Amino acid sequence: MLRSALFGVGISVLCFWLPLAACVVYAQAPVARPVAPPVVAAPMKAEPTLTEVQRLQVQNVLLQLELAQARAQALVVSLQVPGYDLDLQTLVYRPKPTEAKK
Repeated sequence: MLRSALFGVGISVLCFWLPLAACVVYAQAPVARPVAPPVVAAPMKAEPTLTEVQRLQVQNVLLQLELAQARAQALVVSLQVPGYDLDLQTLVYRPKPTEAKK
């Protein structure tokens, strides 16, 4: 009878208590987490700038545009005809509307 009691205790330890103890120990073990690679900062680039030639080219185009607008305005003024409006979309003279007297 002692043998069967010891056998029962042994089976109990092997089948229940030993796996339970292993689960408890495993649950308490630190979990190995993957280590993130170190963040490497990108090298700072200098702010973009225009070269002297590019700056002068842009200024030249802007001045040409301003001059062309001034020439166009002068041409439109020279083409004015009394009593008519020049429609710049169709380039046709239209009679000016007359105001009705009240």
